[in-house]
Amino acid sequence: MDNRTSRTFELSAHLALESYDAKIGEQVIFNSIAGTRVSVNEQALYLLRMCQTPITLDELYCALGIEDQADQRSIAVYVDELIMQSVLCWSGEKDSLLARSQELADSDVVAVQPLTFVCCPSGKLEEVVPGAFVFCGAGVDFGTTGKSGAKLGPNKLREISGRFLTYDRGIFTRANRGWFNAELGRMTLVGSQFVDVGNVSHILGESPERFFSRIKRATAEICKRGGIPVCVGGDHSISEPAIAGCASVHGGETVVVHFDAHTDLGEWIPGTTHHHGNVMRRMLHTCQTHTIVQLGIRGFPGTPEENNRCTTVMQAEIESSWAQVVASLPVGKKCYISLDVDVLDPVYAPGTGTPVPMGMQPRQLLRLFEAVCLHNEVIGIDIVELCPDQDHRDITSSLVFHVLMALLAYIHG
Repeated sequence: MDNRTSRTFELSAHLALESYDAKIGEQVIFNSIAGTRVSVNEQALYLLRMCQTPITLDELYCALGIEDQADQRSIAVYVDELIMQSVLCWSGEKDSLLARSQELADSDVVAVQPLTFVCCPSGKLEEVVPGAFVFCGAGVDFGTTGKSGAKLGPNKLREISGRFLTYDRGIFTRANRGWFNAELGRMTLVGSQFVDVGNVSHILGESPERFFSRIKRATAEICKRGGIPVCVGGDHSISEPAIAGCASVHGGETVVVHFDAHTDLGEWIPGTTHHHGNVMRRMLHTCQTHTIVQLGIRGFPGTPEENNRCTTVMQAEIESSWAQVVASLPVGKKCYISLDVDVLDPVYAPGTGTPVPMGMQPRQLLRLFEAVCLHNEVIGIDIVELCPDQDHRDITSSLVFHVLMALLAYIHG
């Protein structure tokens, strides 16, 4: 212990007051990075005030007026405890806690959530089995250019799902008993397997690239084990790494079937900040063998581009030329479905950041889902731009849940 008396330590930079009990003079301090909590009294708080700037044990003994060696040993032990609880840190390791947190997020990739989609089992990426629908949240909205709030989408959809359905498995077969879907007029998803791996780990303030790399790793791991990733955003910027992760496993050509009010083909310069308005341009750059079919475009999306890898279908065409629209859909391909909630008319789905009037009706969306799934292999899904804060009485979240369950039923067959 004596060889450390000249080493400086200081108060952690990530502390906040969580609660205070005036009757007994104690308060609970929370470390927002480490997630640790410690209760301190007025005497401990007096000690912590002295550690706001770097200080050594010898200096602390002097400041406290402690000369007795037994008392000094008690203070040293207490300082060690505070360091272990991330209240104090060695000055040379001031940023090590944040670095360790970053390393943990990079290694774990996803973090388990208390709620799961339709109350299905939670699991780890390495536990995914072939054919399973694997729900994975990507709750960020740093790519948003409209109203924020998409980061709340994954957990809101989990909450809504549990109001309607519970994952019901036989006690002997452990297989999903399925659900009767009145909209489709049949039992659906009988024998299907669901697993919720939680949300992609995210550290406040980290670069988007680090977070995107985890999305890519998560979807790649799911696909490698034969699962079908169902990524729930979050803003639309999450789609490019999710698609890239699927592409790294499946290879070859994939058709991205993109349901959106916007083309998301905005200008993109490598090295600049990504956002949800250029995600499909980034995807075309990253996944050179991929093509896009865009459905539901309307409003003021800019002049359509001459691009042989992108087919754009306006919402007006869906309403006036249904047969031609269906004929433009892929056949016999591997498909990735990207659903931006704003493809739906705001009358049905107000809970999104950039709503556009004169949009798609839910039954039109279901018929297009059915046409895509009937003739193709769907290898991945994302649902983005669900903003619970912009919703009214959860009607958007409820609608998104119901169209997602119909989509899964079409995929499962």
